[in-house]
Amino acid sequence: MEFKFRWLIPSWIVTLLFIKDLIDPIVAISPLFLGMLGGLILDIIGHKMRLWNYPRQPFLSREYFLLVVPAWGVFSSQINVIWNLARKYFITCEWSQAVTLTTFIVHFPLYSLYELPNLYRKSWKYSISMRGVIVGWIPLILYFRTLYKIFYLIFSAL
Repeated sequence: MEFKFRWLIPSWIVTLLFIKDLIDPIVAISPLFLGMLGGLILDIIGHKMRLWNYPRQPFLSREYFLLVVPAWGVFSSQINVIWNLARKYFITCEWSQAVTLTTFIVHFPLYSLYELPNLYRKSWKYSISMRGVIVGWIPLILYFRTLYKIFYLIFSAL
């Protein structure tokens, strides 16, 4: 049975409804919209630098906006939910160690969820080595986490 990626977004929203008591709702919902915007910005940069492309959803096409942009939102939400749960229940050490540990706790499951199926499906293709992709996921995770933290700091101060 083949996994259908079109069910990824609805399944993640249902998952968020079940774990909403564990986390603040702003942790689950705001990264969705921030991730869509942040992912679009990353894709613009990545497309200009020719780092990756989407053969099935041409850049800035209707399919791109219907599939890829919402997927960035889901990805951002997953990063921030896993990060907050890890920090709340598992990691209580000082800041620098916590960032390092949490980045790796977030990195491996999400990398496996996205990149391993992509080896078969080829929904997106990289023009860099797989080693570069693996290392590149660390600033990617920190990018989406930083977007969320800036948003949270601004709106919690209001």
